[in-house]
Amino acid sequence: GGVWKTKNAGRTWENLSDGWFEVGTIGSVAVAESDPNVIYVGTGESPIRGVTTSHGDGVWKSTDGGQSWVHIGLPESGQISKIQVHPGDPDIALVGVQGQIWGPNEERGVYRTTDGGKTWTKVEQGLPSKDHLGRIGLAAAPSDPDMIYAIIEASDEEKGVYRSTDFGATWEKRSDYMTTSPQYYNELVVDPQDPERVYSLNTFTNVTEDGGKTWSAIGLDWRHVDDHALWIDPDFTAHLIIGGDGGIYESWDRGSTWRHVRN
Repeated sequence: GGVWKTKNAGRTWENLSDGWFEVGTIGSVAVAESDPNVIYVGTGESPIRGVTTSHGDGVWKSTDGGQSWVHIGLPESGQISKIQVHPGDPDIALVGVQGQIWGPNEERGVYRTTDGGKTWTKVEQGLPSKDHLGRIGLAAAPSDPDMIYAIIEASDEEKGVYRSTDFGATWEKRSDYMTTSPQYYNELVVDPQDPERVYSLNTFTNVTEDGGKTWSAIGLDWRHVDDHALWIDPDFTAHLIIGGDGGIYESWDRGSTWRHVRN
């Protein structure tokens, strides 16, 4: 477990967290674009899979590229599924907290810091009530630094996709769309060039072209279901690579057709 780093494209790995972290299970790692030496780590296993799921102890931070670490809060967060750092300011970050997974708790929700983790504020304006929150997935629009999307498991009335245009200070519900198994999926990926186009990894991955208002399934011919990872070519965004239970598939037409990558 823990956090590892490679300097040679994955041939060898160095552990960065041993001797610092008090837990080994990691839910999210985020490197600040404006200062790569600043790294935020959220602990706790985020894909919930029964009684074997391991809990964490909050958020850790490094300002020297992982050579040393400081615990910066949210100790009762249980599971952290996503951390998003503002691309222009390493002190501003959002954290998606699942909390203790087997019952209601005050910690579950979206938290925001503007001082590098010294203090945290629970974001509530425009988001579902705390009594029915489940897993939360966060994704930023690379072409619009202040635009953030969230897919939130909640009650039937409040579940769905939400969007912020001020980096998480306030939110607006966009639709009731939800994945087939939110405790297992609930991960969004925003097109690098179009902030209105967002993909939702799912049993059958969906895409929106209007900022989360409407959703439709991408192509599935000759491809396995259950998707868990997506890469979008930043220079040609119709080029996708998706990974899931059936392996890796590549598309050059924004998911209409696919090629299975044998490995």
